[in-house]
Amino acid sequence: MRSEKIWKPSLLIAGISSAAMALYHFWLPYQWGWESKLSNTPAALSWGLFSINFFFSVLLLGGSIITFIVAFKRTETNTLAYASMLGMGVFWVVNAIYQIIIPFPLPDNLAILRWSLLAFAVLVAFLYLLPLIWALHSKSSKVIGVSMALSGGLLLTGYALLQANSYPTIPSGGLEAEQYKSPLETPSQLEVPRTTQPSQTEVAQQNPKGGANSLSKTSSAAQRASIDQVRAIFTRAQTLYYNAGTPDEFREGPEQLQAAEATLKTLIQSDRNDAMTFYWLGQVQFLLGTYWGSTIDSWGIQPDQGRAQEYFEAAWESAKRAVRIDERLAEAHRLIGEAMMRLLKYKGTFFALSNNGLAKQEAERAIQLDAKNATAQIVLGLWYMNAPAFVGGNLSRATELFTQAIGLARDEHEKFLAHLWLGQALVKHQEMEKAREHFQQALAIYPNSRQAKSLLDHSSK
Repeated sequence: MRSEKIWKPSLLIAGISSAAMALYHFWLPYQWGWESKLSNTPAALSWGLFSINFFFSVLLLGGSIITFIVAFKRTETNTLAYASMLGMGVFWVVNAIYQIIIPFPLPDNLAILRWSLLAFAVLVAFLYLLPLIWALHSKSSKVIGVSMALSGGLLLTGYALLQANSYPTIPSGGLEAEQYKSPLETPSQLEVPRTTQPSQTEVAQQNPKGGANSLSKTSSAAQRASIDQVRAIFTRAQTLYYNAGTPDEFREGPEQLQAAEATLKTLIQSDRNDAMTFYWLGQVQFLLGTYWGSTIDSWGIQPDQGRAQEYFEAAWESAKRAVRIDERLAEAHRLIGEAMMRLLKYKGTFFALSNNGLAKQEAERAIQLDAKNATAQIVLGLWYMNAPAFVGGNLSRATELFTQAIGLARDEHEKFLAHLWLGQALVKHQEMEKAREHFQQALAIYPNSRQAKSLLDHSSK
């Protein structure tokens, strides 16, 4: 086979692959929200990270353009073309070596992505080096010698850079506190010391559904009274969402929740250091998102998915702020995971790849902090029920968690949700009779629940 038959197609594929990676890196900081995550980083370091990524993208794109030119314009004596392709090939070899020595820190359930990135680097390196080796096989020893010298120099340079920049592998499990900073907040607002006293956390574990007793001892009597009112509004609105008997009752929920949201934001203006206030703000925002994202429109109430996404994002940020103030607040961890799981529907594949495993970790952290937290058990069960098998989804594990939640439920609402979701898991198992039993038990708690009625009718067909 002549070298030309390998040279052009191989380099075209290599050039396209390198160009795609370069263009993606231009977008990468905005996709992953670098600006918000680096909001408390020294300005010079933040600038350096953005600029290095930008310069890297420009250089890689330039190398890709040179690759296209060389693919079409190669001559028999063009040593510069050979050197250019050798440089690009060695770049990808060093990239692969770096990933082997210092693996990309991803959760275990995203190990496939880590291996895919390594395979990509190896493949592109092969595409650059194969036609080069084939072409040089028939060239003079002088060309081969020059190329080998360049190769050795580049490899040594890459090795030196690798040694100079080596550092310990970052653990893939768990989330660091710095990840909980809201991109909507200024650095000065984020300089809040974490609570180490048991006042918020221990009492919240005893009464995780909220209320006056779950507030910090330093909270004012007026603030406790306001939180009590918000909790009552939330409980009423939550019940109406699942058990409203009329359209007017259903509409009553979001109207009251919006008033509660305004109350909580006023409280935050006077005290930005109370974790439970941020937690309840997140709870209210999450339920508002649930209302606006509802697919129940038999009463002529049309959903607004854009507004639902805004509320779920706001709930996520409020819960993260609560965790930043008090990392041991189990309900806030649960809410982070639940909000992230709702956002998977709206934010696309890249968000799902980067946050699906983190949502599971948050639910697990909530259970670690409060083993009797039935809602956290349900959230973790939903993750196992909905996640693809290749990232850890497991329907049997979901069924187990929903069953446990029934026994752990501390109120009728938690018991209703546990029965509702256990019934749906059993439908997926094709255990229709058992599923109907749980839908009927859910209806015994909320007789007007259109969700439970619909699921019961569907399982009876």
